[in-house]
Amino acid sequence: MAAYRRPTSRTANANADAKRAPTQLLPPVRPAGSKTTVKLASAQLPPPEAEELAPNEVPDLDTGMLEAAEPKPLTNPFAKPVAKPAPAAAAPAPTPAAAPRPLAKAPVPTAPAPAAKTLSNTKALAKTTIMANSKTPVKNQALAPATPPPAAPASPHRANTEHRLRRAEASAKDTKRSSARLPKGSSKRVVEKKPRGKPRTWPVYVIIAMVVLLVICALCWKPYERHQAVTTMDAAKTDPRRHDAAMQAADTWLALVEKDPAEVDTLVANDHGPLDVQIHLVSAVGLFPRLVTMAERSDITPHDRTLVLAAAAQLYDPTRDATQRLPARLDDLISDDSQPDELAAAAMDLIAKAGRPDALASLVRVAIATSSKPARSNAALQALAGMITNLNVAEVMPLFTSPARARVVANADFCNAVATVCSSEMDRIVALAFGDDAAVRLFALGCLADHCALPDVTGNEARRADLTTRIAPLLTKATPPDVLSPAIRIASHLLLVGTAPQLLAIGPDVDGMSLPGGVNSDLIKKTLGQAFILTATPDDKAHSDQIVTMLGNALADQRTRPIAAGALKLITTSTDLPSLRAVLDQLAAAGDPDSMDALKAIVTTAYNRPDVVKSEGDDGAAWLAYLAKDRQLQTRYDGIKNWLKDNGKYLRVADGSRRLQTSIAFLQKAADETKSWVADPDFVAPLVLAKNDVPDLVNDLNMMMADVKHALAGAEQDTDQTSSPTQPAAAAPTPAPAPAPADAPGGGDTPPAATAP
Repeated sequence: MAAYRRPTSRTANANADAKRAPTQLLPPVRPAGSKTTVKLASAQLPPPEAEELAPNEVPDLDTGMLEAAEPKPLTNPFAKPVAKPAPAAAAPAPTPAAAPRPLAKAPVPTAPAPAAKTLSNTKALAKTTIMANSKTPVKNQALAPATPPPAAPASPHRANTEHRLRRAEASAKDTKRSSARLPKGSSKRVVEKKPRGKPRTWPVYVIIAMVVLLVICALCWKPYERHQAVTTMDAAKTDPRRHDAAMQAADTWLALVEKDPAEVDTLVANDHGPLDVQIHLVSAVGLFPRLVTMAERSDITPHDRTLVLAAAAQLYDPTRDATQRLPARLDDLISDDSQPDELAAAAMDLIAKAGRPDALASLVRVAIATSSKPARSNAALQALAGMITNLNVAEVMPLFTSPARARVVANADFCNAVATVCSSEMDRIVALAFGDDAAVRLFALGCLADHCALPDVTGNEARRADLTTRIAPLLTKATPPDVLSPAIRIASHLLLVGTAPQLLAIGPDVDGMSLPGGVNSDLIKKTLGQAFILTATPDDKAHSDQIVTMLGNALADQRTRPIAAGALKLITTSTDLPSLRAVLDQLAAAGDPDSMDALKAIVTTAYNRPDVVKSEGDDGAAWLAYLAKDRQLQTRYDGIKNWLKDNGKYLRVADGSRRLQTSIAFLQKAADETKSWVADPDFVAPLVLAKNDVPDLVNDLNMMMADVKHALAGAEQDTDQTSSPTQPAAAAPTPAPAPAPADAPGGGDTPPAATAP
């Protein structure tokens, strides 16, 4: 059989199709695991027996299932239409030697379609044939039903085609999905839907049940934990060995209820857990009323009641619990000797912490009674220490004069509480300081030295004078150190200026006496140079100036010079201290390091003249020369100021020309002298003067001289008019001028009285 050649035109293709029997198109088959496209060729062979198709069915290449469709037979457009033949019997199978086994039975031929459709089917057949014979792989090409060709004799070409078909069929079984072009006119691909079984719903119900169970467990977990904690606390009531576990369970339970006071109150009211665990729970949330109720229970032991009262005293808050009542029978617990001392002490502590008005008297009654046990008396004093204020300190002062004063003074907390507010009871403290009991005397001296005060109000001058007369005799080396130390501190703290000589005398010996309370020579220096230098009132200024003079005189004594120089070094003001300028000469004359340090400190601080300190340095001789010159300048400056003060009122024409001329002469000389001070670059103003005092003096002299000259001109004019011959008249008497100062030019000369011409 000759090899088939591809038609070169549409007409030639149609003629070839008319001459040949209709061919069956095979779907593209790709072998499993291979990427090579198997080219299909047309063959005049019947389909396999296993894939026999009905006249009205087309193959589904994806699923291998058949679906009914409208047949579109392919016929020869040039053949004449003939009647539909009757179904023929199947052709006998060829012998194995003659031809291969047919693939399928030949279908019954159908009647030819009308001419209009025959031409369309012919075109589709030609196009499908061209695609099958081309080198391009066929994709999505549907197999159209066609009339099977009649049996043909076996040929080598047919054998080769059958071999290729078998290989394609074997490969198609391993292909998961095949694609082909649907027949022309078909709008959808038919895919078989695999039947699905009934959905399984029991896993959903299992999951829902588990979620509900978890929610229930979550909601019940906290109540379960609280129940377990309460059970653990209850178990410790009968088994003391589980006490630690009960305390841990109490903390856990508090965390679970978020420290809700209502929950705690309910738990304690139901008596869950041991008593100390209940106290722990109540204290954690601050339920003072519940502790009051617990303290009043009759089924607890004195030891447990002591624990409850101690916890109540520690928990009590004056701001929060001021309106809450206290446990009943507290006074009985305090005064009843049959009650344990620990219980009485706890009751006293609660009474003191609450600070109720009637509590102080009860505690004083217990503390002052000699029949009280020492432990109970100390407990009462300890409770009183927390209640004492400046308003009720007078109520406890009798304790220091009672028979039990030894126990009172021995209680340090009580004594410190009284000393802190003792200023309101100054007279009683002074009386105790000079009483008979040594312990009480030391306590009172300490109160005066460290806590009492004497402000500058009416009446305190007499108290300060009285204390001066009492303390001054104690400021000697013969006084015991435990008395001398508070005496020195009293003199310094209460400003007993009258004790300055005694302090100066004992100052050099203080460092070698090892006095308690921080008493040393530095305290003596601060007392004399700072505390005693007062300038508030005229009396204070007078006393301060006397102390400065005393310190300056003490520089001549080698023994007291360090104390005096150290005290003078601390003086920070020169106002209202006229004796301080003379002390500078005494310090420069002493010349020792302590004196020179004091001299420079006074000039720098009190006189505010650091320029002088910088220029003079530490040379004592230079300081002596400067101070001598400074005194001369100061004397001249004071003379000019005094003259201006005394003669500043004589500025009128009526004062007479002779007095005015004398004033002009003095003013002119003083102005020239002071101007030379200002013009001199090396001029150093006196220590007591401020920076602008000398220039201000020059301005005052110039202004007064201008006024005097103006008045002199008027006086001379009047004199000329009265002496004129055309107007004879008696001369007016001229008042006698006041004598000028002795240091002024012409001072002391009295101008002669004017006479009539």
